[in-house]
Amino acid sequence: MPGRQAHGRPLIAADGGGKGKNKRSKAKASSKAMNAYAAAQAEVGEQQKRTPRFRQLDADLDDGEPRKHARDDEDDEDDDEGSCAGSKVKNLIVFGDSYTDEGRLAYFLGSGGIPPPPGTVIPIANITASGGHAWPYYASQKLGATTYNYAVSGAVCSNEIVSRFIENFAFPSVIDYEVPAFKADVKYASSTPNATFLRDRTPGNTVYALWIGTNDLGNGGFLLEKQVPGKTTSDYIDCIWSAFDGIYSTGGRRFALFTQVPLEVSPLYAAIGNGGAGNGPFWLNKTAYNTAEYESKILQYTTTVNTIYDYGVPFQFFLRKRWPGASFIIFNTHQIILDIKNNPKKYLDAPANATSYYTSPDTDSQSPRSGFLWYDELHPSSRTDEIIGKEFAKALDGDSPYATYHS
Repeated sequence: MPGRQAHGRPLIAADGGGKGKNKRSKAKASSKAMNAYAAAQAEVGEQQKRTPRFRQLDADLDDGEPRKHARDDEDDEDDDEGSCAGSKVKNLIVFGDSYTDEGRLAYFLGSGGIPPPPGTVIPIANITASGGHAWPYYASQKLGATTYNYAVSGAVCSNEIVSRFIENFAFPSVIDYEVPAFKADVKYASSTPNATFLRDRTPGNTVYALWIGTNDLGNGGFLLEKQVPGKTTSDYIDCIWSAFDGIYSTGGRRFALFTQVPLEVSPLYAAIGNGGAGNGPFWLNKTAYNTAEYESKILQYTTTVNTIYDYGVPFQFFLRKRWPGASFIIFNTHQIILDIKNNPKKYLDAPANATSYYTSPDTDSQSPRSGFLWYDELHPSSRTDEIIGKEFAKALDGDSPYATYHS
């Protein structure tokens, strides 16, 4: 998307302008979405199991050797279909943008926009948008699981809602590319004799995680009113549910939805008066805007979407019975980031820094990357991703204060 925020290091510079008025449609969208889900809370009642979501996490970090990437044979037993937590995980299948991508966009760039054929194993990159490994690496190491990663840096949920382009092709989105690519791989695995790719995939031993929204809601999308004309945040929410519909149709039953992070505290979106970055590769003309106003706007977008997630999942799950036999975890990355920001010394190496970012020209060259919450203006650091990945593994074991369970 020329001139828009890429959720990944920008490959085409972003422009921007402070204009664009669509306030009535945005208010209508918010009202429609909230009215639809507000009724779910009373109806669902005790059908959902919630753990305390606002305690500080125990990062459970270690400096030992990486653990194996797949379980031993003796651990191959599967628990009940659709079990929300506690069942052993053999496969972690992930979708999203550069917060999750471990090499798929690089494949597209290297192939001139041609997607990998079904059955292609894309090597896990040790340099991602976090500056190191991304969160799925740490989660799979903790779980002893194999990761199948369909995330693409720069992705949105649907290009029909927020249209984004890079070089001579559209950024592959979740609904238009990632889920269909997974389906193609499932078909390949089922029709290829002796294939090991996605072969040992059952409803009980496979988790499907989606983390999307930063590009949809950010300065390349709704924040600066660059969405496709007529599209609203309600369309974005519907896209989320449709993505899980597609996964469900393949036999997927264990779902995880990651919340929006608090973008208002990221260097990209924080007001300059609050320590935010100025003009940069993700937002070339940020200083042309009232940055305090746009910090407040991105706060409203992310918290509204997270609230809709909280009510929308049980609404779709219990009232509409959209995914019978499935289970759902809402994973609160929003609070994890806030906890790190509010107590950086607990989680980051000295000198802990939760306000600036590692790639800033003002960063001391002696400061370790593991001492930063943010790698660049937009992306959490690999240290933060390590915390997120290991905490997600705990959530799948039913032992995280940052998980809300529905089953």
